Amino acid sequence: MTKQVMTERRLEKSHASLRELLARREADLDHERRRIAREMHDELGQLLTALKLGISTLNMQFGADHPALETKVDSLLELTNQAIRSVRTVSTSLRPAALDMGTIPALQWLVDEFQQHSGVACQLKLPDSLYEIDELRAMTLFRTVQEALTNATRHAEASRVEIDLNKQADGTYSLTIRDNGKGFDPTTATTHHFGLIGMRERINSLGGTLVIDSTPGAGTCIRMCIPELNLHLHAYP
Repeated sequence: MTKQVMTERRLEKSHASLRELLARREADLDHERRRIAREMHDELGQLLTALKLGISTLNMQFGADHPALETKVDSLLELTNQAIRSVRTVSTSLRPAALDMGTIPALQWLVDEFQQHSGVACQLKLPDSLYEIDELRAMTLFRTVQEALTNATRHAEASRVEIDLNKQADGTYSLTIRDNGKGFDPTTATTHHFGLIGMRERINSLGGTLVIDSTPGAGTCIRMCIPELNLHLHAYP
């Protein structure tokens, strides 16, 4: 019996080390995404803005005397505007700038964007404060809601989504996301549910749990819990 207890303890320690390793990997990935997003927004964005200004100046100086040049310049300006929009889109997908304002404003921004572009009603319930939440858990909450909202429109064809986030007395965050879509059988999830698999991996790396309750024709409910973060992760600036 003593040998069995020792084996179980070693196994538990191994699982804890694996969770810490996965959490460190997620932290490194998030840091790299933030770095790339900042460089794209600041450096590439500034270069494109300068290019747009230069093209506009060229048009003002020579466009009146050269109609063909004016037409070409207008075309180049439109291409530059498309490039600027693409940079903003990619930068936001890597790491939304709204997260710099805090978790609550970021989730509110996400829901507002979702309702505006999808037309799907979304009710958001949040605790009064999330000021003490760390970057890793904040990103996990954000990405979980983002993936759930994407699935609600892309696959579930839902017309309403409800999101409820609470912080327990022990520091645990619980997140519930419900939609009234067509649902699916979680035991036979196909390739388009890779987003849910990635979501579960990220949550498990933090020692959390993810439960997906869905039935064809009866909508989907995602329940997530993330405990107090005890991992000694490197704090990126």
